[in-house]
Amino acid sequence: MSAVVFCLLSGCMTWSPFNCWHEDVDVNYGRYRYQRYILWMKVVERIHDTELSAAYRALVGEPGSPEWRRVNTFSPGVRRSPHYSYHGAWLAMDMFMRALRSDLLTTEARREALVAFLDLLRYADTDGAAFSYVSALYHLTDRPSGPKSSKINVADLPDPAQFKWRPAKSLP
Repeated sequence: MSAVVFCLLSGCMTWSPFNCWHEDVDVNYGRYRYQRYILWMKVVERIHDTELSAAYRALVGEPGSPEWRRVNTFSPGVRRSPHYSYHGAWLAMDMFMRALRSDLLTTEARREALVAFLDLLRYADTDGAAFSYVSALYHLTDRPSGPKSSKINVADLPDPAQFKWRPAKSLP
Protein backbone atom coordinates (compact mmCIF):
# COMPACT_ATOMS: atom_id res chain seq x y z
CA MET A 1 0.00 0.00 0.00
CA SER A 2 2.79 2.44 0.86
CA ALA A 3 4.41 1.75 -2.53
CA VAL A 4 1.19 2.81 -4.31
CA VAL A 5 0.97 6.00 -2.23
CA PHE A 6 4.64 6.75 -2.94
CA CYS A 7 4.11 6.26 -6.69
CA LEU A 8 1.02 8.50 -6.69
CA LEU A 9 2.84 11.32 -4.90
CA SER A 10 6.19 11.05 -6.66
CA GLY A 11 5.11 11.23 -10.29
CA CYS A 12 5.98 7.62 -10.98
CA MET A 13 4.77 6.50 -14.44
CA THR A 14 4.83 10.04 -15.77
CA TRP A 15 1.92 11.11 -18.01
CA SER A 16 0.12 7.79 -17.69
CA PRO A 17 -3.44 7.41 -16.40
CA PHE A 18 -1.87 5.94 -13.27
CA ASN A 19 -1.77 9.53 -11.93
CA CYS A 20 -2.22 12.42 -14.37
CA TRP A 21 -4.53 15.14 -15.58
CA HIS A 22 -5.39 16.13 -19.12
CA GLU A 23 -6.43 19.42 -20.70
CA ASP A 24 -8.39 19.14 -23.95
CA VAL A 25 -9.88 21.64 -26.38
CA ASP A 26 -13.14 21.21 -28.27
CA VAL A 27 -12.05 22.14 -31.79
CA ASN A 28 -15.67 22.65 -32.88
CA TYR A 29 -16.53 25.37 -30.36
CA GLY A 30 -13.49 26.22 -28.23
CA ARG A 31 -14.59 24.65 -24.93
CA TYR A 32 -12.12 23.40 -22.30
CA ARG A 33 -12.14 19.94 -20.70
CA TYR A 34 -10.19 18.87 -17.63
CA GLN A 35 -9.86 15.19 -16.77
CA ARG A 36 -8.10 13.71 -13.72
CA TYR A 37 -7.01 10.07 -13.56
CA ILE A 38 -5.83 8.06 -10.57
CA LEU A 39 -5.04 4.35 -10.84
CA TRP A 40 -6.30 4.32 -14.44
CA MET A 41 -9.75 5.53 -13.41
CA LYS A 42 -11.20 8.88 -14.37
CA VAL A 43 -12.08 10.56 -11.07
CA VAL A 44 -12.89 14.08 -12.30
CA GLU A 45 -14.15 15.53 -15.57
CA ARG A 46 -15.09 19.18 -15.94
CA ILE A 47 -16.07 21.03 -19.09
CA HIS A 48 -15.89 24.82 -19.11
CA ASP A 49 -16.82 27.49 -21.57
CA THR A 50 -14.02 29.75 -22.72
CA GLU A 51 -14.17 33.27 -24.09
CA LEU A 52 -14.07 31.70 -27.56
CA SER A 53 -17.01 29.34 -26.92
CA ALA A 54 -18.99 32.25 -25.42
CA ALA A 55 -18.28 34.29 -28.57
CA TYR A 56 -19.41 31.32 -30.68
CA ARG A 57 -22.66 31.13 -28.75
CA ALA A 58 -23.24 34.89 -29.17
CA LEU A 59 -22.30 35.12 -32.86
CA VAL A 60 -23.23 31.74 -34.34
CA GLY A 61 -25.56 29.92 -31.95
CA GLU A 62 -25.63 26.95 -29.62
CA PRO A 63 -22.75 24.52 -30.02
CA GLY A 64 -23.38 20.93 -31.05
CA SER A 65 -21.30 17.82 -30.44
CA PRO A 66 -17.76 18.35 -29.15
CA GLU A 67 -14.64 17.12 -30.91
CA TRP A 68 -11.91 16.92 -28.27
CA ARG A 69 -8.17 17.23 -28.94
CA ARG A 70 -5.47 16.79 -26.31
CA VAL A 71 -3.54 19.96 -25.43
CA ASN A 72 -1.61 19.01 -22.28
CA THR A 73 -0.99 16.10 -19.92
CA PHE A 74 0.57 16.68 -16.51
CA SER A 75 1.77 14.45 -13.68
CA PRO A 76 2.85 15.26 -10.12
CA GLY A 77 6.38 16.66 -10.00
CA VAL A 78 6.57 17.13 -13.78
CA ARG A 79 6.30 20.75 -14.91
CA ARG A 80 5.97 20.05 -18.60
CA SER A 81 3.67 18.19 -20.95
CA PRO A 82 4.42 16.04 -23.98
CA HIS A 83 4.15 18.07 -27.17
CA TYR A 84 0.77 17.35 -28.73
CA SER A 85 -0.46 18.60 -32.13
CA TYR A 86 -2.67 21.09 -30.27
CA HIS A 87 -0.07 22.08 -27.70
CA GLY A 88 -0.40 25.77 -28.65
CA ALA A 89 -4.20 25.87 -28.87
CA TRP A 90 -4.70 27.97 -25.72
CA LEU A 91 -2.28 30.63 -27.00
CA ALA A 92 -3.87 30.61 -30.46
CA MET A 93 -7.32 31.03 -28.90
CA ASP A 94 -6.12 33.87 -26.67
CA MET A 95 -4.51 35.71 -29.60
CA PHE A 96 -7.63 35.16 -31.69
CA MET A 97 -9.90 36.60 -29.02
CA ARG A 98 -7.66 39.68 -28.72
CA ALA A 99 -8.10 40.27 -32.43
CA LEU A 100 -11.84 39.51 -32.29
CA ARG A 101 -12.36 42.16 -29.59
CA SER A 102 -11.17 44.87 -31.98
CA ASP A 103 -13.67 47.68 -32.48
CA LEU A 104 -12.67 47.69 -36.13
CA LEU A 105 -14.40 44.40 -36.99
CA THR A 106 -18.03 44.40 -38.09
CA THR A 107 -20.35 41.81 -36.55
CA GLU A 108 -20.37 39.85 -39.81
CA ALA A 109 -16.56 39.92 -39.94
CA ARG A 110 -16.39 38.67 -36.34
CA ARG A 111 -18.71 35.77 -37.18
CA GLU A 112 -16.80 34.83 -40.34
CA ALA A 113 -13.43 35.10 -38.60
CA LEU A 114 -14.67 32.88 -35.77
CA VAL A 115 -15.96 30.21 -38.14
CA ALA A 116 -12.73 30.38 -40.18
CA PHE A 117 -10.55 30.09 -37.06
CA LEU A 118 -12.38 27.01 -35.78
CA ASP A 119 -12.32 25.44 -39.24
CA LEU A 120 -8.56 25.95 -39.39
CA LEU A 121 -8.18 24.63 -35.84
CA ARG A 122 -9.81 21.36 -36.97
CA TYR A 123 -7.85 21.30 -40.22
CA ALA A 124 -5.07 18.69 -40.53
CA ASP A 125 -5.31 17.71 -36.85
CA THR A 126 -2.98 20.49 -35.70
CA ASP A 127 -3.15 24.10 -34.54
CA GLY A 128 -0.60 25.34 -37.12
CA ALA A 129 -3.03 26.66 -39.74
CA ALA A 130 -5.09 28.40 -37.05
CA PHE A 131 -1.95 30.09 -35.68
CA SER A 132 -1.07 31.44 -39.13
CA TYR A 133 -4.61 32.78 -39.61
CA VAL A 134 -4.58 34.42 -36.18
CA SER A 135 -1.28 36.11 -36.95
CA ALA A 136 -2.68 37.62 -40.17
CA LEU A 137 -5.92 38.66 -38.45
CA TYR A 138 -4.03 40.13 -35.52
CA HIS A 139 -1.90 42.29 -37.83
CA LEU A 140 -5.04 43.46 -39.61
CA THR A 141 -6.74 44.56 -36.38
CA ASP A 142 -3.62 45.91 -34.64
CA ARG A 143 -4.18 49.57 -35.48
CA PRO A 144 -5.84 52.44 -33.68
CA SER A 145 -9.60 52.65 -33.89
CA GLY A 146 -11.54 55.86 -33.86
CA PRO A 147 -14.19 57.83 -35.73
CA LYS A 148 -12.03 58.10 -38.87
CA SER A 149 -10.93 54.43 -38.86
CA SER A 150 -12.53 52.27 -41.50
CA LYS A 151 -14.32 49.14 -40.38
CA ILE A 152 -13.00 45.71 -41.34
CA ASN A 153 -15.61 43.82 -43.35
CA VAL A 154 -15.77 40.15 -44.35
CA ALA A 155 -14.07 40.94 -47.68
CA ASP A 156 -11.10 42.44 -45.79
CA LEU A 157 -10.45 39.30 -43.72
CA PRO A 158 -7.53 37.00 -44.55
CA ASP A 159 -8.58 34.15 -46.84
CA PRO A 160 -8.58 30.96 -44.71
CA ALA A 161 -7.75 28.84 -47.78
CA GLN A 162 -4.27 30.36 -47.98
CA PHE A 163 -3.42 28.89 -44.56
CA LYS A 164 -4.33 25.32 -45.38
CA TRP A 165 -1.50 22.92 -46.06
CA ARG A 166 -1.20 21.81 -49.60
CA PRO A 167 0.50 18.53 -50.54
CA ALA A 168 3.70 18.80 -52.52
CA LYS A 169 3.54 18.04 -56.20
CA SER A 170 4.33 14.45 -57.00
CA LEU A 171 7.71 13.70 -58.49
CA PRO A 172 7.86 12.76 -62.18
